[in-house]
Amino acid sequence: MKISNNKITRILSAVILTTGLFAADSEGITGTITTLSGDASLQNIVLQKGWNLLGINANLTLTELKNQLGDNNLLVISKDEPLYRIDDPDSAGNFTQTHEKEGYWIKIAHESELKYTPKNYTDKTIPLHAGWNLINPLSELTLLQIQNQLGNQNIEVIQGAGKIYKKKNPDFLNDFTMFEEPYGYWIKITEDRELHF
Repeated sequence: MKISNNKITRILSAVILTTGLFAADSEGITGTITTLSGDASLQNIVLQKGWNLLGINANLTLTELKNQLGDNNLLVISKDEPLYRIDDPDSAGNFTQTHEKEGYWIKIAHESELKYTPKNYTDKTIPLHAGWNLINPLSELTLLQIQNQLGNQNIEVIQGAGKIYKKKNPDFLNDFTMFEEPYGYWIKITEDRELHF
């Protein structure tokens, strides 16, 4: 099987970015997300200073994100690779808007609140590819529901919202119990599958 240079570059970029973000998380600078009560049609998320891994169930443009979080406060938007960096004006063209079903790393300089109206979904399926996937769950799913859909032996790692499940960990080290909105999650599987919400 021949792999193109472009694909190798993307894989290496994702590995480097992921390593850097997990290192940031282990340093304790990652933010947390709190959903605030209020209007059921409006989602409020408090982003902490530093890195926040979240899912946004709406199509928010870079301008909308900057207007809410602050033009100089929004430092980085990343998925498999940085899509926007405040210190790289050319990167603004790499990010058009957030997409449902996708998770994002967002780095901010100081705590801010993000508000949006979640989308209603007609397609409640997320395709997962063998390897790492950064997703935004469309609703809550328990670990048992995820295992039933994907196959317990197929799931290597699920990580997000400060929780982790690793197939090779003893049960007492695994504290992930369910997908929750509005968090983003890394999920690593061995074979292609679909998650249904």
